[in-house]
Amino acid sequence: VDAVTTVTEVTNVASVDAVDAVATVTEVTNVASVDAVDAVTTVTEVTNVASVDAVDAVATVTYVTEVKAITDTVNINVVGNGFVDDLGTAANIAAGTTVTVLTEDTSETKVTSFYVKRTGGAGTVETWLQISPTNVEADYIDDPNIVTLTDDTPTILDPQKYLKYTRVRAKAIGDTATVVARYNAQN
Repeated sequence: VDAVTTVTEVTNVASVDAVDAVATVTEVTNVASVDAVDAVTTVTEVTNVASVDAVDAVATVTYVTEVKAITDTVNINVVGNGFVDDLGTAANIAAGTTVTVLTEDTSETKVTSFYVKRTGGAGTVETWLQISPTNVEADYIDDPNIVTLTDDTPTILDPQKYLKYTRVRAKAIGDTATVVARYNAQN
């Protein structure tokens, strides 16, 4: 691919020998190998690429994930991060009951936070994170930080230790309560 203004998508290709003097490459996905990328202004997304032998004079690469290896010259400016989010709700938790509000596989994220808020009911809520190497109930252990929510003021819980799975637990005290948990992470 040489002296083309825009390449929208390169997908499911065994190999690309050269991408040279292309203004914009929008997406390179499921490509076994790319031998050279040279003088490309913008690359928006590179995903599931086994190897890139040379990257030279690329102005901006926005999103790179699951690239096994980049070798030789690397002269790029990577901007932005992948972002994931999720939402979990536990409605009308009975007093004295502990529930899981949200469970996430956090193994491929760099920065992970959980926003937790009591959104209904009169009960106080104790909330905390649990972590586990598997998604098996018996393997979860408490992350040490427990936060008490007495009103609708939210809190942020960050895992103190790293394992593959992280989940938000909540316990209603004194009366019923509803809890919402939002997961936000960068990868």
